Amino acid sequence: MKTRRIFALFLCMCVLFGASSALAASYPTQLTMRLSTRTGPSSAYTEPGSFFDDWQGITVDALSRAQGSGVWWVQVEFTYGGQMYRAYTGSKRITLDHSCLPVEETLGVATLQQAYVTGRYGPGNHYASIPDAMPGYAEGSIVAYENNWVQFDFTDPTTGMKRRAWLPADKLSIRWYGNPPVQNSPVQNNPNY
Repeated sequence: MKTRRIFALFLCMCVLFGASSALAASYPTQLTMRLSTRTGPSSAYTEPGSFFDDWQGITVDALSRAQGSGVWWVQVEFTYGGQMYRAYTGSKRITLDHSCLPVEETLGVATLQQAYVTGRYGPGNHYASIPDAMPGYAEGSIVAYENNWVQFDFTDPTTGMKRRAWLPADKLSIRWYGNPPVQNSPVQNNPNY
């Protein structure tokens, strides 16, 4: 337990004192219960599912945090059934102190430029594909950028549910709030990293 506290303190120091983005990109953490997930940081977002019925000893990577409905949610990355995923879970489901994670910021607004684009659960074709096709010309915001992929946050007009999906940046018309991100490091959620 003491080792975990020291490690968590070290991670917080790295984030606070501007460690490189490679160091601040992911934080291995163990599950405290079954991993229930959403595509964004609240129960208003669609559900990718629940994972790891036998959760004891399972490690996932914590990437960022965001607040939704007064609760802190953590974006985690994991492999399940041979597929890679990024999804959100309540901070109570991991052992890591979520205050060490970077807080997500909205980087810009965007409009999807075509219909029937396949979204992914992470920034690349090696992540699991989202089964529901993206609605054409959806409007929303960009909350992350990585390897020329963006995490697109929008309300699905067909279901009324909020969704987040990773898409190639060239599939959207984007208006950045500042300079467009240029780094291709993991979890480019905060332009200050």
